[in-house]
Amino acid sequence: MLSTAAAFPRNDDSEIAGDPTYYWDCAAGTSMAAPNVSGAAALVKANNPECNPVQIKSALKRAADVPEGYDKTYNGSGYLNVVDAL
Repeated sequence: MLSTAAAFPRNDDSEIAGDPTYYWDCAAGTSMAAPNVSGAAALVKANNPECNPVQIKSALKRAADVPEGYDKTYNGSGYLNVVDAL
């Protein structure tokens, strides 16, 4: 996930010594995935109000794109594909 990040200049005592520099950086993990999956689940629910949480989870998992050689054991169900989940 491409996300914004900040670098803070520090002096010899490790105290912040100036304005931060902002840049784009790649980040991964649950803190990046959770907002995306939550938003996708909300879209599925809005499009299918009769679905319960188990059905929404199933729809997201079944719709995930799984490239060749993808390790589902370590990486989960695949790449989120909310359009197919709808």
